[in-house]
Amino acid sequence: MWILDLGTGETEPVVGEEDAAVYRTPTWHPDGDGIAYIVDGQRIETLDLSSNTKDTVHQAPEGGELWAVSYGPSGKLAHVLVEWPHTTLFVDGEPLTAPPDEPAALPPAWISAEEIVHGMDGDIHRLSVDGSSEAGTIPFSAVVYAAGAPPELGQPVVLPEEFDAQGIASPVLSPDGESVCFRALGAIWLLRWGGEPERIIGDGAFNTDPSWLPDGRSIVYSSDRTGVPNLWRHTLGEDTGEQLTDLETGAFTPSVSPDGAQVAFQDEEGATFVLVLDSGEVRELAEPTYRPGRPSWSPDCSRVTMAVTAPVSPRDDSGHNGCLVVDVSSGESTVHTVAEHRSIATRGDDGPVWSPDGEHMIAVIDSRVHRVPVDEAGKPTGEPVVLSELVADSVSVSAGGDVLFLSIGELVLLRGEEDDAERHPPGLRCTQREAAPARVIRAGALWDGSSDDYRRNVDITVRDGVIEEVTDAGTGTEPDLDASDRTVIPGLIDTHNHWHLHGREWAGRQGPLWLAYGVTTSRSPGDPAYQMVETREAIHSGAAIGPRFLGSGEGLDGRRCHFGFMRCVSSEAQLELEVQRILGLGYNVVKSYQHLPVYLEHELVDRMREEEVPVVSHYLYPALSTGLNGMEHTGGEATGSATPGP
Repeated sequence: MWILDLGTGETEPVVGEEDAAVYRTPTWHPDGDGIAYIVDGQRIETLDLSSNTKDTVHQAPEGGELWAVSYGPSGKLAHVLVEWPHTTLFVDGEPLTAPPDEPAALPPAWISAEEIVHGMDGDIHRLSVDGSSEAGTIPFSAVVYAAGAPPELGQPVVLPEEFDAQGIASPVLSPDGESVCFRALGAIWLLRWGGEPERIIGDGAFNTDPSWLPDGRSIVYSSDRTGVPNLWRHTLGEDTGEQLTDLETGAFTPSVSPDGAQVAFQDEEGATFVLVLDSGEVRELAEPTYRPGRPSWSPDCSRVTMAVTAPVSPRDDSGHNGCLVVDVSSGESTVHTVAEHRSIATRGDDGPVWSPDGEHMIAVIDSRVHRVPVDEAGKPTGEPVVLSELVADSVSVSAGGDVLFLSIGELVLLRGEEDDAERHPPGLRCTQREAAPARVIRAGALWDGSSDDYRRNVDITVRDGVIEEVTDAGTGTEPDLDASDRTVIPGLIDTHNHWHLHGREWAGRQGPLWLAYGVTTSRSPGDPAYQMVETREAIHSGAAIGPRFLGSGEGLDGRRCHFGFMRCVSSEAQLELEVQRILGLGYNVVKSYQHLPVYLEHELVDRMREEEVPVVSHYLYPALSTGLNGMEHTGGEATGSATPGP
């Protein structure tokens, strides 16, 4: 808790500096000499500012939580107790309401020493604190108008038969800077500058996240070909691979050390490990964190860094995407932000990546690639410097310091200190898989989703992946599939998933599982952008098995994020870069997340309406006023002027 002097503008901490408790909703005592507040949702404390004396005046019962406090003009203290699913309003420890009345969990408003006005059961109630007069309601009504009709959908549900592939996932620049490895269309590819892409690993397994050995002749990657994803080594020009790990918790996002002796990687819990290649020894380097980014080694192999959440306050999991730096020998770690109030774009492939000279880290910040000066321990020593004005994702660095990143489906190479960026289209075409042969399915019962009853004993003709007709079951003909003892329903549409929230862990199992549950179309309102596009294209081409995938890239959040696939958006200039990515990669939907400033949400919705792309979020207000097209959850932890849903 802080006090702000309105005359001088100076601030002074008064409580909470010495502990990790969460302090909320301060209220001034009417004499101005003290305050009351809630601690950890469990107790109400008062603080006498002149003597610095603290007292606990109310304690929440077991299972209850205190949400709001408010002093009245006479010094009486009101608060709200939440005992799910009920709430109760108290004054000086005595209940003023009882079920079925449900007062809002907000600070009560005093209109006199003896009367409170409070929201309850959808009305505004006037309550006497001593019961001397009956409670009444204050008439109020308001008409809510939606900001606009949903847009026509401009992005096709079915992709074209053939087009240039854009799903270039986790590209990494070779040590000599002359080629790149990446995942696309369900395989790992090698592209030498000026040449054609070459598929080097494509056995149908989920193969991903290549990392070069320093000799430039081999890569380490993650594959689920034996079940649980683990690390493998592939030597260019050879057909076989060598399995390096066999861990039940998996091995993901490998990063080979500059000396080629070790590999840093993470497991499904978010812990970071080091594999010694010669001996096969695996040891834990860092404890689990929530969705850390891909590891990167310091040039002298003494430290490993990765993107992690750096919470700003203990009362919220959201924070800045900062850099965790771990000493490989001691295991000691520190967390730094790349700059004050700024974040690495996502906790994925956006860095930080240590430069070969050890004096910088490369990271995507505000959707542009930056160079951040650091000391030998990886602590930033100056402001980030923009290296390119292009929209940027997925950075990697060669042994000579060349920087590679993605920009709207193209590979962009920055060589040394040169200003000109080399733009390299990946040169891959996505071709729609051939439709299955026409088939006749005989169903004992068909529920078509619109009739009042089942249709009995029918033949369903499916041609080119589309139901062509439904007729009475023929006599004397044999169906291709006899389901006469079963009920057939249309393919289900999953309307909300995050395919890559566990994409690496679930690997190639996810698509077939959706189909096994009868889901033939799946929609994601938020995923790492290039991972999403790669999955969408791999399924469309037949390189991967799964339902039709309608996807989105990272949700657009405010300055602080929690999920690794959210983007921290801080300005109109950055929002313009986000719009370029949205349109360039063909999102089917956009999510405006809970902390995005309302003025930016207005602008986002207006832009997307012009482009016929729907925008959704997690709250009811201000969604109605900004014109959002959908509410993805019935509640959310929105802050500022964005309130949760019902």
